[in-house]
Amino acid sequence: MVVAVSDQPYCRQIAEHEPLHGTAPEGVQRWLLVEDADPWGPKPPRDSALPQAVKGWLAARSSEPGVRVQLIRCGESQRRGGAGRGTQPRQVFVVDAGVDAKARRILGARLELDAIPDLRLDDPSLSAHGFEAVAGPLWLVCTHGKRDRCCAKWGVELWERVRARVDAPARVWQSSHLGGHRFAPVAAALPTGLMWGRVEVGEVDTLIEGIAAGQVPLLPKLRGRCCHPRPLQAAEALLRRREALNEDDALSLLASRGDLVTYTTPAGTGQTTIRRTPGRPTLASCGDEGLQPRAHFELAPA
Repeated sequence: MVVAVSDQPYCRQIAEHEPLHGTAPEGVQRWLLVEDADPWGPKPPRDSALPQAVKGWLAARSSEPGVRVQLIRCGESQRRGGAGRGTQPRQVFVVDAGVDAKARRILGARLELDAIPDLRLDDPSLSAHGFEAVAGPLWLVCTHGKRDRCCAKWGVELWERVRARVDAPARVWQSSHLGGHRFAPVAAALPTGLMWGRVEVGEVDTLIEGIAAGQVPLLPKLRGRCCHPRPLQAAEALLRRREALNEDDALSLLASRGDLVTYTTPAGTGQTTIRRTPGRPTLASCGDEGLQPRAHFELAPA
């Protein structure tokens, strides 16, 4: 018997038991965000209405180590107004979001479509194309329903709430797939590179106010900081929870060797062991035909 998609459980519901820490995209040093208000298929930029030259350029950038490409949009009102679609100029952001907090930055410019393939991601080229510093944070919320229905079902409401609560709504964007639709709704704050999952609408103020205060808020929902590999993402989230380290600069991960992580806090330098342990089977996406086991991370006892 064929089960209609509408009758199948959402992957988010099946994965409710899965821990969030250590599940964000890893190794992301630079984010490249390109506005596209036309419809997105399952795997943009390939499945988008962007010109082939722009698609090819974005594909090349996404293959570079440490670079993550996202399409972004401002929702239905923008699409009705015609901005960011067809041949209209597009907002482009280049966000440095690496380990060095002092080097993190957001640069933005509004570009004609045919100028995008000529762009190089170095400072002379960015300056020549009119990129200027942009005050953060930029908020991304995954609403990519064509990739997974959970992202539309939970993501759109979260995006609307974040947009309604920030001082500058133009800094809040719907995003193409951010990874981990079973953790929907997924939100990220740039340039910190922090990402959360299963964010409730009632938690939005905590999220916004915490980032504005230089904190790492909503620790139980923290998936990780995307510049780190996943074991270090988990170590940061779990150490912050264990030691009540809410200030962003209160914890620095210095090195990792195998399972051993060296870190500093206001109390000094310490070490901990992060272990990967088997988890219960779950669905990665809606429509998957079978449950797959998912490992998660734990800290060794203090």
